[in-house]
Amino acid sequence: MSCDEMNYGHGCYRYGTFAFLGRGMDKNVPQSTVYYERACDLGFLKACHNTGVAYMQGDG
Repeated sequence: MSCDEMNYGHGCYRYGTFAFLGRGMDKNVPQSTVYYERACDLGFLKACHNTGVAYMQGDG
């Protein structure tokens, strides 16, 4: 996967979204937050927003 192997922010964001929605895997909101945070750290700004929302909702 591009996130784990290549530290690609957009890949981390997409994986977080799949985990959040349960696409291709079981829904896992805590895992999605981890990947959103990683994507944010890699400079993908949409993920920073999603990380903040997750923490505000108690999912972080």
